[in-house]
Amino acid sequence: MPSRLSRFVVLVGALAFAPLCIDGANAQNQSGQDYPSRLIKIIVPFPPGGNPDLAARLVAERMSAAFRQPVIIENRAGANGALGASAVAKAEPDGYTLLVTSLGVLAINPAIYDQLSYNPKTDFAPVGRLAISPLLLIAGPSGPIDSVQTLFAAAKKEPGKLTYSSSGVGSAAHMAAVLFNQVTETEMLHVTFRGTADATTAVASGNISVAFGGQGVSWPLVEAGKARALALTGAKRSPTHPQTPTVAEAGIAGYEMTDWVGMLAPAGTAQPIVDKLNAEITKALTDPALVQKFVLQGLDPAVTTPVEFSAFMVAEQQRWSAVAKKANIRVQP
Repeated sequence: MPSRLSRFVVLVGALAFAPLCIDGANAQNQSGQDYPSRLIKIIVPFPPGGNPDLAARLVAERMSAAFRQPVIIENRAGANGALGASAVAKAEPDGYTLLVTSLGVLAINPAIYDQLSYNPKTDFAPVGRLAISPLLLIAGPSGPIDSVQTLFAAAKKEPGKLTYSSSGVGSAAHMAAVLFNQVTETEMLHVTFRGTADATTAVASGNISVAFGGQGVSWPLVEAGKARALALTGAKRSPTHPQTPTVAEAGIAGYEMTDWVGMLAPAGTAQPIVDKLNAEITKALTDPALVQKFVLQGLDPAVTTPVEFSAFMVAEQQRWSAVAKKANIRVQP
């Protein structure tokens, strides 16, 4: 039977060894060697069906196969994306809770909200951009607005008469229209709806003049004859709808706007984990089969390094801050 002394020696030895085990585990976590070893959760701060959700689901499938671990999507909508973004900002920085979100959450919200429950500049570790997506400017299926030029003429002739819809103040659709007003020196009235689908359907029903809608919900309306496609807001035409011009090609020089989607981790996530995630999304988004799926959804794969994505976000924050300031758009808490 062990003596009290021998039991004491064993106990002291175990206690002395414990910090070494903890330090070793921390070092392994920081190196990312064992990452991932369990389920990864991607939070999308919007309802299903939008660009961030579509991109997240397509990429998550490839990540799961590559990592041999489950990768699930959790749609945590609310407060113009702030609810989901805040959850990730407060999550453990271990690479198992990620954020896939868009322009509005990371560049527009900080420009228009007096208070936010997250700080896009300090609360996240950028992993990489996933895609860019021009919006589609649509009008009703009948009526005088059948081109960008007729829209411009009508808006110029009767300021404040035409309306445009969006899913809310600070949404990409809202800011695309604000930018159009500024570039053309016109005035259209903003009408908000509960979601992107409702905002675009209001145009099809004739209740709203125009909308700058996401391609995923707008093209089906156009193809069903329920709306007219006037132009795309980006720098180039869509490979799936090459007949539709850009806003600039249609006569509004200097106009360009694209929504975008990116992946982020909580601030403090070890760089090797961030780099491993970036490598996997880069592999996924350079796979021709996945590229085709993105293109069919109106998404243009546009991966970056973490450093490039960080610089891109800073530039977008500066751009939309200037647009919001000029239009005097502020949202009180």
